[in-house]
Amino acid sequence: MALRDVNVITFSDLVELFEGRCSAIRVGGYYPEDLCSDVLTRIVKAIDPAKRSASDIYLTNATPFYNVAGNAAAEKLYFQNSLKSIRALRELCAPMLSPVDAVRLDLEEIWPAGCSLMKIGGQTMSFGIARIWQAGSEALPHQDVLQREIADESTGGLKGQLGMNVYLETAEEGGELEVWDYYVSDDRMRELGITGSYGYARGELPRPSCVISPVVGDLILINTLHVHAVSQIRRGRRTTLSGFVGYWGTDEGLRLWA
Repeated sequence: MALRDVNVITFSDLVELFEGRCSAIRVGGYYPEDLCSDVLTRIVKAIDPAKRSASDIYLTNATPFYNVAGNAAAEKLYFQNSLKSIRALRELCAPMLSPVDAVRLDLEEIWPAGCSLMKIGGQTMSFGIARIWQAGSEALPHQDVLQREIADESTGGLKGQLGMNVYLETAEEGGELEVWDYYVSDDRMRELGITGSYGYARGELPRPSCVISPVVGDLILINTLHVHAVSQIRRGRRTTLSGFVGYWGTDEGLRLWA
């Protein structure tokens, strides 16, 4: 299991990643470096420095779904703002094509059954959020699994989930992406006494199968059903535009959310 460097993403690349036959896919220079700098400047100016993710890891322009799952009032607000969030990010990048929209277009063209925004109970989810990681922050080993966040018929049959990151800025020290060829099942979580899917003890895990040092402009996709982490940022900042891609089989359309 290893990182796969490609010039363009293909259907077979995505299937290999969804089904766990590679650890990560990286497209170097996916978004031009000069445009990354321009978009970064706009995003930093637009984000309220008091607006942090619920886990207090990073600054963000929008609330990710996993921060509101299970809270009826917060979920309602998330869905009310989802399309506004998508459009606000698009306008922030204009007249350039937003990196998030570039990924959406590529997936639509690559995947035979196309792709669309994920819907829960007929309500459209957002796709694409900015995440600014400052010095001292990190993401502990964890999994991102939509079915663990919400029980809904829309998520039934989910076979794979990818995390998508376009890197607008990378840390001077730290901030590496760590990926394990390791899946913690619901049964194994119960055996270990884990009640959430965030912050697994490293002592319970094997060595990461892949450690990636991102470069500005990279698009990196990982299988988030496998354990992954972001090492502590020791100097500088790490800024990404991020989202999730869901897989229900090769004959089904991909679905996108954040």
